[in-house]
Amino acid sequence: MTRVEMLRERWKSMRPLTRQYGAVILGAAIAAMAARSCLIETFRIPTDSMRPGILRGDMIAVDKWTYGLRPPGFAERWTSGRSPEPGDVVVYSGADGGSYLKRVVGAPGDTVGLLQGHVYLNGKALEFQPLDGRCGRENHPRAGAYAICLDGQPADDMAPATVAPGYVFLAPDSRERGASDDPGGMIPLSRIVGRARWIWLSLEPRGPADSAQGFPAFRLDRMFHRVL
Repeated sequence: MTRVEMLRERWKSMRPLTRQYGAVILGAAIAAMAARSCLIETFRIPTDSMRPGILRGDMIAVDKWTYGLRPPGFAERWTSGRSPEPGDVVVYSGADGGSYLKRVVGAPGDTVGLLQGHVYLNGKALEFQPLDGRCGRENHPRAGAYAICLDGQPADDMAPATVAPGYVFLAPDSRERGASDDPGGMIPLSRIVGRARWIWLSLEPRGPADSAQGFPAFRLDRMFHRVL
C-alpha cells in the first residue's frame, strides 16, 4: 500500500470522529449565540452616568429573562416575565439605536419629573442623604435607598408627567449634565433589553475619553459585585 493510499484510509477512518466533533463544536457555538441573544449579554460602560455604583470601564452582565425572553428580531416576548420595578437598573435601546444604562424610578401610574437633579415622585422630591460631598443615598418609597451623585451642573429638568401603561421612567444615578448621550425619561417596555445583575470585570481606562491609549489596569475590588 502506498503512502497516499495509507493517508486516504486513515482519513476515511477519522471522518466519523471528525463529523462528531464538528457537530459538537457547531452545537456549542449555536448555543453560545442563543444564550447571548436571549439569556445573558455583557456590556462595557463607556461613561460615568451611573456613578457612583457603576463606573466607566465596568463590564456588566445583563440578564434577558427577568422581563421575559424576546429573541432578536421579534417584537413580542416568548415567555412571561415581570415588569421592570423601581430600583431596577436596566439596559435599554436609545432613540439613536445605542444601548444605555439607567435606573427605573417610576412605574405606570406614577407622576415623575426631574428638577435640579432631584427626582420628584407623585408630587414629592425623593429624600437625599449626602454621604461623600455631593454623592449620597436617594430614598425611594418602593425601591429603598440607592447611591446617586448630584455634583456638577444638574441635568436638564424634566416636567412632571404620568407614566403610561407599557412605559417606565428611567433616570441616571449621576445627575450631572452631559453624563450620558441619552437622558432617559419615559421609555417603552419594548425597548428594555434586560436587567443589570453584576459587574464581572472592571478596567480602569488609560488616556482621555476612554481611549485605547495605554494599558488598562484591572480594578479587582469591583469584580463580581452585584448591581444595586
